[in-house]
Amino acid sequence: MAQLLRRRIYNYTVLTLDKEGSIPDFEIFSAAAIRVRDGKEVATYLCPDFPTDAKKRTEEVNRLRTFIGNDMVITCDISGMTPVMESLYMNSIEAFFTNATLDLLTVEEEVEKSVPDPKPFHERMSHFRRVVEPLERARGMREIYEEDAKALFGYQEGYPYWLCSLPYEEERYMAKRLPSKRKKFWKALLCWMVGCHYFYLGHPRRNILYLLTLGGCFLWMLSDLYRLPVLLDVENGRIAAEVYKNAPKVNRPSIIRWAPYTGEDSADEGGRRGLMSGLMHFFR
Repeated sequence: MAQLLRRRIYNYTVLTLDKEGSIPDFEIFSAAAIRVRDGKEVATYLCPDFPTDAKKRTEEVNRLRTFIGNDMVITCDISGMTPVMESLYMNSIEAFFTNATLDLLTVEEEVEKSVPDPKPFHERMSHFRRVVEPLERARGMREIYEEDAKALFGYQEGYPYWLCSLPYEEERYMAKRLPSKRKKFWKALLCWMVGCHYFYLGHPRRNILYLLTLGGCFLWMLSDLYRLPVLLDVENGRIAAEVYKNAPKVNRPSIIRWAPYTGEDSADEGGRRGLMSGLMHFFR
């Protein structure tokens, strides 16, 4: 079973094979694939009658390989599909099937354990299993994955990318605690209009200085409008690091010590802070 990536994938290819038998004796009746970019369908591949003639099969496998490219491949039967694709590539075009793969059933199982009411997901999956047409099955798989990925990892939007590198237990801990803490751009913008965006971003002292100087005679105010997305990312990164400190730690089998950046300086990285660093720390 493939390892479930702890993030939402936006660019991938959905592949479905209508086959019978297993390695080494198998027969492919049809194949369909959908190329997805930014979560949307951009191209399709369909072979309703997979050729049995060696020459025509080689041409068709080359066409399929060109369509898939180096994409992550999402399928519903990873244990059966991967060996078939490896054999198909090797016997038809003498190439290796090296694409990373993701099993949609694995994602679905985790969603059903994570959401309060899994009934809609059960019904949707039951409807999907009744679809016969290959291309429609692939489209159904894309829709299911997009909904599942949003349900599992939608909270990561606006937070640092290192969240997707966490082990399962730590990532699920963050998923429960981060959604309500995320600072939103529209709220920060409204606060900026009334001069209290630093209060919203967790820097009360800096906001007091901001108000006392009238937004730096409006220069500070204008620069903050330009910097607001960056300020928001920095604050959300700080929030994620603070929440992560209380996450249940998992032993990682690595000789490299891994930890997300928390915004704190290590003792061997620069000695004493200068005057400007001290002032910025005070007005945080």
